[in-house]
Amino acid sequence: LNKEEQLLGFEVSQFPMLQQIISLKDPYDKLWFTFHNFQTKETQWMKGPFLGLNAEEINEEVQNSWRTMHKLQKSFADAINPRKVADFTKHKIDRFKNHLPVLQIICNPGLKPRHWKLVGYMEYY
Repeated sequence: LNKEEQLLGFEVSQFPMLQQIISLKDPYDKLWFTFHNFQTKETQWMKGPFLGLNAEEINEEVQNSWRTMHKLQKSFADAINPRKVADFTKHKIDRFKNHLPVLQIICNPGLKPRHWKLVGYMEYY
């Protein structure tokens, strides 16, 4: 709106509460985005093909999501429902962390088709 006012040569309007509203909304955005992002990617990681997955990137994403949820749990101490979502998501992330060592192994770029053939999974390669 301010850009349009400038282009038209009008006096630029002030929105003093806008920054306050944005800062109040930010934790909720982080909560829902992190929840949705982890939910979507967890399904992809657990039920999709593991070929082409990068275990290091997955580990980094999981750690970042965990840290975000940990911070949000503290910031939503007084907000019951958002706190429940943060608790639930952090619990899911904790459970998923148990799969990271297996992902490190099966997503190892050193595994070649001959290795998968020895294991008996060549038809999936």
